[in-house]
Amino acid sequence: MSLSKYTKYFTAKSFKEYYDILREHATKDQSTPRTILAALGTVVLIRQSFRFLGFVYRNFLRGGYDLAKRYGAPSWVVVTGASDGIGKAFAFEFASLGFNVVIIGRNKAKCEKVIEEIKGLNPKAELKLIVADFANSFKPGFYDDIYSELKDLDISVLVNNVGDNQRGLFATKTPKSLWDLVTVDTLPQSALTHMLIRKLSTRGKNRAAIINMSSIVSDYNFVYNCVYAAAKRFDEIQTRALIEEYGDKVDFLCLKPGWVLTQLAIGIREAWNATTAQKFVKHSLKQLAHENVVKGHWKHEVVALHLDYFLWYKIAPREVVKKRLEASEKAYNERKQEENKATTSS
Repeated sequence: MSLSKYTKYFTAKSFKEYYDILREHATKDQSTPRTILAALGTVVLIRQSFRFLGFVYRNFLRGGYDLAKRYGAPSWVVVTGASDGIGKAFAFEFASLGFNVVIIGRNKAKCEKVIEEIKGLNPKAELKLIVADFANSFKPGFYDDIYSELKDLDISVLVNNVGDNQRGLFATKTPKSLWDLVTVDTLPQSALTHMLIRKLSTRGKNRAAIINMSSIVSDYNFVYNCVYAAAKRFDEIQTRALIEEYGDKVDFLCLKPGWVLTQLAIGIREAWNATTAQKFVKHSLKQLAHENVVKGHWKHEVVALHLDYFLWYKIAPREVVKKRLEASEKAYNERKQEENKATTSS
């Protein structure tokens, strides 16, 4: 069968037409299995080629939007969980672009330090601090206090970054720790988006944006991550639904990163599968207004490729994963004790 005969597959306008062409070739060719496999192989090759070209274009060729112009700097950007890691990197990046920033975090001392660092980066930026522990966000009046601080600001971007990770085995977790995990990873995104969506969707000549943090683990059934993965899946599904409702007025970006060097990624080093918070945020913002749901950084797309085709997350020795998880929990608890001592002494 000559190569020219395969071109009919690419011009088929419907599945029925594609199937008829396949049947015709299978009838004419005595080696039916080989014909079918060749046709399917060609389709798969074309699909994967487009996937690779899209990866290259999206991550290395296409530039990002001028965010200051698109969202009207110096309007306000609200960042939750901004005292560390990805939230802090978002605050720095938007401040460097000329935006004013609202820092929301539970540790006042750490947030004040972030504000001092941002002032050194951009002395003209206006900065506002709201101290809030989102583990208490289910309590009556919690979001009313936050709204009273935000209602008079021209807010252009909401970054729903606050979140927590699952440490330790599911059976060993206390009911409160599970409650706090689900609360922090789901409720703030819902409540703050609901609080600000009307303001964001009626800004006039400038658009607005909402950036939500999901995770790569929401796509895979990793062991020892059942609660965290489920919560992050909630964040993505809610984002996709909101895109259908408000996507014509608000730019949505749901990020699903792999390993990022933050306080939650204990024992992780920068490598082919992990990046820093600063690099992750810079790369992610290039996707804003171009994409809706992405990994955020090209390294994490490579990780997803490995997970899709090699399935190591299903065959990794559970004892190895368990030991790493226990070490992470121990390091996290030690860090929390140090933070509590520092807060008490101050």
